[in-house]
Amino acid sequence: MLKKSLMIVSSLVLALSFLSACGNGAESGSAPTDNASNVDKVQKHDPVTLTFGPNQGGYNEQAFNEFVKKPVEAKFPYITLNYVATTNGSDIEKLIAAGEAPDILNGGGRGMVKLVDLGLAEELTPYIKKFNLNLGDYNPAGIASIKDYSGGGKMQALPYTINFYVMLYNKDIFDKFGVGYPQDNMTWDDVKKLAERVTRQADGVQYKGVLPGNVSLMARGLSLSYVDPKTKMASVNNAQWKNLFELALSMYNIPGNMPKNQKQLFNVDEFYKDKVLAMLPAYSVQITSIAGKENPGFNWDMTSYPSFEPGKSNEVDTQVMLMSTTSKHKDDAFQVIQFLTTSKEIQSELAKSGQQPALKLDNFQDIYGSNYPILKQKNVKGVFKVETRTPHPFNEYDDIVRKQVDNIFIDEYLKGGIDANTALRQIEEQANKAIKEDMSK
Repeated sequence: MLKKSLMIVSSLVLALSFLSACGNGAESGSAPTDNASNVDKVQKHDPVTLTFGPNQGGYNEQAFNEFVKKPVEAKFPYITLNYVATTNGSDIEKLIAAGEAPDILNGGGRGMVKLVDLGLAEELTPYIKKFNLNLGDYNPAGIASIKDYSGGGKMQALPYTINFYVMLYNKDIFDKFGVGYPQDNMTWDDVKKLAERVTRQADGVQYKGVLPGNVSLMARGLSLSYVDPKTKMASVNNAQWKNLFELALSMYNIPGNMPKNQKQLFNVDEFYKDKVLAMLPAYSVQITSIAGKENPGFNWDMTSYPSFEPGKSNEVDTQVMLMSTTSKHKDDAFQVIQFLTTSKEIQSELAKSGQQPALKLDNFQDIYGSNYPILKQKNVKGVFKVETRTPHPFNEYDDIVRKQVDNIFIDEYLKGGIDANTALRQIEEQANKAIKEDMSK
């Protein structure tokens, strides 16, 4: 959604991108087996300073220093890499307008869509050919998601890591009530039945079985679409969305299972701090969050994320590296992101730190989380018994509809004031109003 206020800037950016692509689009031979070898031959080079900025979900400065700056400057002695803080989306727009957009950006795949709309994400195909980058070395789900978010099968980023999902559980609660622990490959129906058995009051404490989080997170387990691609209007008033709403509500409506803050359905405090929540389905970042605690105060373990389809969890969620169309050092910037995403050493270190590399690594599960000794005692491999799903086709208005889905679920449906059909109808009405307003800008 290109805003009128940025049309002139974006047009200039695109023009610069075209001129640069014409000058840097030479192709060379067949792809080598190890992409990292393409950047091993570092020749004498004049000093270059590149800037790096996070987009939505991108690295903070501490993570940048550890995972980006240190290895890049060691590999490319002529490059100095500096961090640019971009705490919110408007910062990127201000930097573009000032001609100071970072050379390299990283963040979530969905977040790159705005950068594509602003004309800031360079089309990488000429550079992929020029520097013999073999896309087959990456997780294919990561490549597919980038092509989806880029539009038209383009490659306007490289995959860096792949987010995945987990279900943590408090073993002490299950022991207290003599109930068996959660198992791998459980469906949401299985989880609901188990939650009913451990949602109890004991010794003046209300224990809760499961808080599944926002309904939009559960929807990723069905790859549900938000928008009709033909009309570009919201499309959620259907049987699949209705069934999902009713299942989510049935879990929250288990007597005693409602979160203490109904505005915050994903409430980690009830798991970590209050220690009253038996099961916490979540993004994989919670694995390192709990593994990094010296003493969480309870006995815990993990299973694969609940599913709707055997062997599948939720839609793939790719963290990406991209380079700016405004960069004055595009060859250098590309070689940096190629190095970060294809170096087996770097990608292995990411795995050891608790991230899933986008690069295919045969020993990934063996080294995953090895920087956290406690994980040797946990069911880590069980988490990977399910695979991420292919995402639904992206639409530029997804986020508008997604926001209404979660808001109306929480503010209206969860309170019991309306039924699922009414909730979904209201979502479409309010989302379509917002979409039309956006189209008119």
